[in-house]
Amino acid sequence: MSRRVTANLFTTLDGAVENPSSWQGDAFDEILGEVMTETLSSVDDVLLGRETYDFWASHWTREDVEDPFKSFINPVAKHVASRTLKQHDVTWENCSVIDGDLMDFVRGLKGTQGRDISIQGSLSIIAQLLEAGLLDRLTLFVHPVFAGPERRLSDSMNLNRGALPLTLLDHRVNTKGTTVLVFGPAERSFPANCGEESPNK
Repeated sequence: MSRRVTANLFTTLDGAVENPSSWQGDAFDEILGEVMTETLSSVDDVLLGRETYDFWASHWTREDVEDPFKSFINPVAKHVASRTLKQHDVTWENCSVIDGDLMDFVRGLKGTQGRDISIQGSLSIIAQLLEAGLLDRLTLFVHPVFAGPERRLSDSMNLNRGALPLTLLDHRVNTKGTTVLVFGPAERSFPANCGEESPNK
């Protein structure tokens, strides 16, 4: 049985996923803490994009940063997808640069022994794996707020070929009104002309 590839995103009612610290507010409670702990405790490998690597490598290694996530992200095996970063440029512990095609690397990693493979941040990687059918779980933490002109996951996707349906696997709501939605691949695909009026009507 192949390993699962998972991704978690904080988002808003209007789909914003960028700069969550500016719109999350006081959203965390015991329920969200349990979900995050369950999610991270099942991860053996993390996929990162170049931008996420650049920020996180400097942030999470700082001695003055105190956050439970730090004890997870520093020791876990990290794989960076970058066309410009070289292995000799990497100083973060347990971190390596992906050599070759990202999709081929993920397929190979899925076939190895281990627990979940998680994408942290890195919207372009999530979008690419969604479109390639390689993302097994997408968890959205939907906060009851509108954020305005912030980046959305769909901004990194090519949906010219039609809709990309998913299947709802689980859902929870915390005490602050944040809804946790867990999606997996759809059992069927929408036709390319989904939404067009049928000529037989």
